[in-house]
Amino acid sequence: MHRGNRRRPQVCQTVRTGSDLPPCPDRLNSDWKKQGLDIGWLTCCQRSLVAIRAGLGIAMKLDRIDLKILRQLQTDGRISNVHLADAVGLSPSPCLARIKRLQKAGIIVGYEAQFDLEKLGNFITAYVQVILKNHRRAEAQRFEKAIIRIREVVEFHMVNGKYDYLMKIVAPGYDCPARVMEDIWQADLGIQSYSVFIVSGMPIRNRPLPIGF
Repeated sequence: MHRGNRRRPQVCQTVRTGSDLPPCPDRLNSDWKKQGLDIGWLTCCQRSLVAIRAGLGIAMKLDRIDLKILRQLQTDGRISNVHLADAVGLSPSPCLARIKRLQKAGIIVGYEAQFDLEKLGNFITAYVQVILKNHRRAEAQRFEKAIIRIREVVEFHMVNGKYDYLMKIVAPGYDCPARVMEDIWQADLGIQSYSVFIVSGMPIRNRPLPIGF
């Protein structure tokens, strides 16, 4: 569904997906060199997993045990510390210490349950690409603050290229994503146009991140 020039939106039965890529390691290294940090000696994967300890400005390097812990927690967030320690080749005490260190560094930010939407009701997933009329920061912030308050928007990304934002809407009922976008359009948030793509299938669902491979 595309919206622009006040034309009535039409629903497209296609899904266009992209990938959320991490920052380019070379650019990441360049940015952090300005802060007196050098991560050029890390591997590409390690560079993407470097974290800055909150308030300290110190680069944290993840070793292979840290990466194994993260992979295990991605697969089973409810795994006990005893079983996790056994899986990564540690005793329980140092394993728990590593988990706390990863949490303090902001690498592990939380644990959550995943649901089968088909068993919860007639939920529809849609992706929305949005172009704003202008790119003044004040207008962008006004748009962002409004979108953040909409509970049906479960993901919200600022993107490069033709479009300015990519949103993921999950809502009950086939027409609900269109109604959500109609309300946003009528709120006069500075949108020039938007396109809605209804998800008709998910060949890949909740795949763990390729950490440490």
